[in-house]
Amino acid sequence: EIALIDALGLAARRFTYNDVAPWPTAADGAGYTLVLIAPETSPDHSLPESWRSSALPNGSPGTTDADIFSGDPLADLDGDGLTTFWEYASGSILGDAGASPESTPTVSNQVLLDDLGQPAEDLTISFRRNLRADDVLYEVQQSSSLLNWTSLQTKFVTSLPNGDGTENVTFRSLTPIPGATIQFLRVKVSARP
Repeated sequence: EIALIDALGLAARRFTYNDVAPWPTAADGAGYTLVLIAPETSPDHSLPESWRSSALPNGSPGTTDADIFSGDPLADLDGDGLTTFWEYASGSILGDAGASPESTPTVSNQVLLDDLGQPAEDLTISFRRNLRADDVLYEVQQSSSLLNWTSLQTKFVTSLPNGDGTENVTFRSLTPIPGATIQFLRVKVSARP
C-alpha cells in the first residue's frame, strides 16, 4: 500500500499495487519501473490497467518517457498501408515501406469445455504496443461479418517488453466462442480524450 498524506494529515492518495499479472510484471525485478498512464487524467491508481512498465530499463526518474502524437493520423507517409496513428500506437517503424509484421495483431484459439462440458473456443489476441503512447486507447473488438464491430470483453494475460520501448500484450476473450461460429477480431486504437 502507498499513502500520500497532505499537510492536514489526510490521505491525498492511497492505493495498493502488486507485482503479479495483471500488473506490469516487467517492473518486478527486470529493471523496468511502474509508470502511471496519463496521470493528467487522474486515473484510478488502484487499477492495474492504469499502469504500465517504463519504456526502457531504469525508467525515467524526475521526468516522463511518454510521447504525444502529432500529425495527420490517417496519413500513410511511407506507403506501407498503415496509418501514422497505427504505426505510432504499435511502435511500428515509420518510414519502412515494406511489410510491418511487428505491428500486425495475431489471433489464436484454444478449445476448452464450457459450463455444460461442450467444446468451445477461447480466443486470444496479441499485439505490439508503444509503451510511450500514453495518449492512445487500445480496444479489442469482434465481428462475425466484418461490417459491424463491438467491444470484446477481455482479460489481460501477459505483457513482454521488447527492450525497444514497445511490449507485446496478450488478452483473452471472456466469452467462449461456439465451435461453428466464425469470429473476427481486431485492435482499435483511438486518441485518449
